[in-house]
Amino acid sequence: MSNPRMATVVCMGDSLTLSVRSSPRERLVAVLERKLQERLGDDWRINCVNTGAGGEPAINALARYDRDVLPYAPDIVALEYGANDPSKSTPEEFEASMRALIERTRDEAGAVPVLWFMPRLIDELCGSGQDPERVAYGGAEKYVDELFHDRARRLAEELGVVICDTFASYHEEMAEDPGLDERLIRPDGVHLTPQGNEWLAGKLADALEPVVRALPSGEPEPLTFAPLPEPDEPTFAYRGIFMEDKWGPDLMELQDWQDIVDWMADHGMNALTVGLYGCWCVQYDDQITEFLLVPLPGHPEIKAEKTIRWYSVRDDEWKSITYLPPMFEQDFLSELVAYGQERGVEVFPLFNSLGHNTLIPRHIPEISSVDEAGNPTGYGYCLSNPQTLATVGGWYQQIWQKYFAPHGVRHFHLGLDEVNKGLGRDSRDWYRQVDPWCQCERCRQTPDEELFIDYVIGLVKMLREVGVDRVVLWNDQMTRHMSFIDRFIERVRQEGLEEHVVVEFWWYSADEIHESVHPKLADGLPTWVMPMGCYFNWSRYRSNLDNIALMTGLGQAEGAEGLHAYSVWDWAQEPEFTLLAECGTHGAAAADDFLSRYCAERFGEDGPAVKTAITLLREAAANPSLALTNYYQYTYLHPDRPYPQVYPQTALAQLAHVAPADREPRDRHADFRRVRFLCRQARWHLETVADPSDRVIESLLAEVWRCQALAECFDMLLQADSLEKAFPTNTDYYRHAEQVVPGCRQYAREVLVQAMGEIERCKPRYMIPSVLRDLSVLLVALD
Repeated sequence: MSNPRMATVVCMGDSLTLSVRSSPRERLVAVLERKLQERLGDDWRINCVNTGAGGEPAINALARYDRDVLPYAPDIVALEYGANDPSKSTPEEFEASMRALIERTRDEAGAVPVLWFMPRLIDELCGSGQDPERVAYGGAEKYVDELFHDRARRLAEELGVVICDTFASYHEEMAEDPGLDERLIRPDGVHLTPQGNEWLAGKLADALEPVVRALPSGEPEPLTFAPLPEPDEPTFAYRGIFMEDKWGPDLMELQDWQDIVDWMADHGMNALTVGLYGCWCVQYDDQITEFLLVPLPGHPEIKAEKTIRWYSVRDDEWKSITYLPPMFEQDFLSELVAYGQERGVEVFPLFNSLGHNTLIPRHIPEISSVDEAGNPTGYGYCLSNPQTLATVGGWYQQIWQKYFAPHGVRHFHLGLDEVNKGLGRDSRDWYRQVDPWCQCERCRQTPDEELFIDYVIGLVKMLREVGVDRVVLWNDQMTRHMSFIDRFIERVRQEGLEEHVVVEFWWYSADEIHESVHPKLADGLPTWVMPMGCYFNWSRYRSNLDNIALMTGLGQAEGAEGLHAYSVWDWAQEPEFTLLAECGTHGAAAADDFLSRYCAERFGEDGPAVKTAITLLREAAANPSLALTNYYQYTYLHPDRPYPQVYPQTALAQLAHVAPADREPRDRHADFRRVRFLCRQARWHLETVADPSDRVIESLLAEVWRCQALAECFDMLLQADSLEKAFPTNTDYYRHAEQVVPGCRQYAREVLVQAMGEIERCKPRYMIPSVLRDLSVLLVALD
């Protein structure tokens, strides 16, 4: 069936529901989900959510109902209470709590409540069986059943609630099968063995199957949105994307770049900036992260070769590639620029110069910045050295004349962001703070900002000599890290370059815009604004729709002429690129009803399903616990931690950490449970579309699989860690833990391998090595 119905069953109860003493696949709720799915067949997708809490009475369930039930919008809520209530509540208080749970399930969750009970309580084995009051009553089991279960039975009859009387069923069968306890009940006298979970899940499935079938059909509502009026002219003259040279673009072939140009042209975008050079600190494989996408004139020895190793699920083997970027080896940049010209998209370069700059000064120490002792740092340039400007400007002139001048390109981007001290730039001592600002005697005699201004003006003049019309640079060094934009503007005007220098203001958060990111600070110079389009996609999914809307509004309000997103390309974030294109033409109004409009226009009848999936994925990816799981953030050198950081151990430590400002720690298991739920729902919606081979659908599926795998893996790792630490050795509980922990790790590995296989199938070819590299690190830890 192409459009199966979906049903969510939230299982709320105590340790019987939680079932943590069994391995993940043998836990009660997991078995229940499988049984329900088997019985209901392909017409349904069943999502059973385990929100059990060990030792919990019904009154405590009310306190967490908002967190552990309502967010799942359940169709059914299966409630299991009574076993722990005698020590926390009177029978009357228990009845009141159960009544409140039933009413909240119906009135607030809009779901069907179903009640069930613990099957067995063996007095002589469990601690509560020794309680004098219960012994006097006739035993703990009788006490619980007659004073608490009976209250729930009468309440169910009064309110018309479905009840699955698993206590009564068990005792009926026990009368005919004296060996039932030995097979189904653990030695503690109350918790179930894996076989017990199978028995109990079967009884629950018997009760729940007709409830599921009777659920009202929920047909998706058609998408409604306000159409965009045709503008007299675009809001922004320059509407485009800056493609960073980092993981992904460095493996793109000419056809991949041309596909992007085609997409941009079809969506009314006219500017594609190609990052040709950029460097970061030490990250993967104990190497500084450096990229160079074109040969450096006169220096064929300077290359940025990379090696990536990952596990291929498709081929069931480890793979490794050592490569230079295809753009570098095949030297096709000129062809790309010409193709852009044919399609009305100006393709122009960004060649970073100071802060993101280690490869060149390390190979050419004559122009490198130096430290106080006069030793080249291999990071940044000596700006007082005339050779620096002549050399760098000369390279830019040659690159311009070779690739861009023949095709009528107007712009050259200098970058010049984040010229800051940092760790991880010196391979001899990763912990040494390296300064890109030169400490030679001549540089120390001149303020850094004056050196910066002289350097930029010199480069602009040299580029103007070879026909560059406009030179772009980022704002942050002049307005955020330092404060000298007024002096820079004054100098630009003195040189008569005010029509030829563009200041680009970037901000990648959806939070309130920093005071340093306002185009009006450029005081009349041409300005662009730069939101985030798509980035970090080799490591995690991040939705940037809100940031694009925010920056569009800023640029429109303050007269920016360009809207130009910092990006790498991934089809999963076509919505971001589409919003960027629409905002470029229509301004901030394009953000209203955008997702509905995009999904309806892009996917037709499948629009509601795709919109739902994207909405679910955005929420899952934004979960603060999930944000701590991706490997990339732990590739950075941290001043207070050993390098390289051990993963996933460092991530687990971060998940366990409680900041002093936090009133209480986050429930990481609840967070991961929520992410898993959202991702499964998103995946099921995406699997209903008419064309599952659409590259946007495939890429979105890959992101859903990745989020879900990280959530489930870390949930299992946290469970295994807590089980290993929870019980003293030589106890029954410890022996249970010894059996369960390997199952947690095996389950996590199976989930991860499945996700990696789907990612390998769905992701663009040029993204697979870097995406699977990060996940393969986790796979190694699970082996």
